[in-house]
Amino acid sequence: MEQDAFSRRVFIMSFLLSLLVILIHAVNLADSNVILETTVREAIQLSGRADPGMWIENLFSNKLGQMAVPGFFMISGYLFFRTLHNFREIGDKWRRRFWSLLVPFGAWNVILYCMYGVMGKAALTLQNLSSAAVHYTYNPTFWYLYQLILLTVLAPVFYLLLRRLPTAVFVMLGVLILIYTMWDLPEINEDAIFYYFIGAFGARFCRDIVECNSSGRKACTGNVAIIATMALTIGVCMWLGVQGTITGNIGLWALSRVLERSAMVLLLWFLLCMFHLPQVRDFMKNGFFLYGVHYPLIKMVNLILSLCRIDLTEHAVLALMVYFAIPVLSVAVTCFLKKILGRYLPMVWRILSGGR
Repeated sequence: MEQDAFSRRVFIMSFLLSLLVILIHAVNLADSNVILETTVREAIQLSGRADPGMWIENLFSNKLGQMAVPGFFMISGYLFFRTLHNFREIGDKWRRRFWSLLVPFGAWNVILYCMYGVMGKAALTLQNLSSAAVHYTYNPTFWYLYQLILLTVLAPVFYLLLRRLPTAVFVMLGVLILIYTMWDLPEINEDAIFYYFIGAFGARFCRDIVECNSSGRKACTGNVAIIATMALTIGVCMWLGVQGTITGNIGLWALSRVLERSAMVLLLWFLLCMFHLPQVRDFMKNGFFLYGVHYPLIKMVNLILSLCRIDLTEHAVLALMVYFAIPVLSVAVTCFLKKILGRYLPMVWRILSGGR
């Protein structure tokens, strides 16, 4: 019973985060998310208000959307260490991640590279192919999966660091210090380590709390207290972020963003714990494939609009319609391709979906 409730929350949480990831990349009222955020902030500072369309896109893409990838890191860390009972089991989890993570990572990167090659935007060479497969050169959204692969490789280190509660707490504080001091580690992102480690920490020391295993008034009171704490944390972090911006303290700004996004993820999770969630529908279970297909689909939609000479920056209502239609279209295309590939090319489907 509890397992079913937990699984439903994971699927629904992951689906919601996937929709936010798509909205991050669906921005169409500015050339980039950074430009959109800067434009909205400057408009509010100058006149007290911003263009409604830009404000809405900024809210979903640059505010709510910023918890999407941290949320995936936290879920991944939790699920990896949730059923890890001893050091020897890491090898078995690595074998499963090889097929569910590494193989589809390379396959999608190669597919995107071939698409660019066919369109004449990339030279078809073995060197470029190797770079595309390993370093996601033509598939920029897969930076997250690259980081997740590195974190998975580091599982033995995390396992040792999580054996004792004081050590684990010290490590988390140490990573936060790295973020504040802007200390760059080779290859791997410090904030990714923090998010993943939070998930692993929860699986190791706070499983009953995270999975909401208790019931009744006490559980409800506990969830409300956590939600209120996370909401307060978000408010404090937003204030610290503003102070960091005003004073030019980039470390404080970066630290506040990391803590704010972590609190947002936990807030959403414990909000879901407050409700009796419906059964997970099939279209919610295709997260990896949806993540892979949404970026080229957005590029295709933008190309079609460009060929039709439609400038969405001049049609705010149409831009918002397209913006919110992209996630729906991405889910629909994913379900359609799943049906076709699952029936006629099941091996291809298993590779591109990670066997999910």
